Amino acid sequence: MPKNGTVVKRAAVPVFPLRRVMEREAITLAELAVASGVAYTTLAALARGASRPDWGTLLAISRALNVPLCIFHPNPTKESKHVGYD
Repeated sequence: MPKNGTVVKRAAVPVFPLRRVMEREAITLAELAVASGVAYTTLAALARGASRPDWGTLLAISRALNVPLCIFHPNPTKESKHVGYD
């Protein structure tokens, strides 16, 4: 907090849409952990919005779900919208 007592608000960070994509693909966290090689605890944190993935994790998840990386972008392009993840 600044010395003058004002509160500085941070910009809202879009939530990583892992849970939404998993529901769409009908896969559980445990199944995704096995398929992607990403730890269950890491996936659980991502699914509840407690953390953000690095590129390696994002790529592993994308490959395991067989979806394009753009699905996980906070501002999806027209290409990702036509797939049905908007």
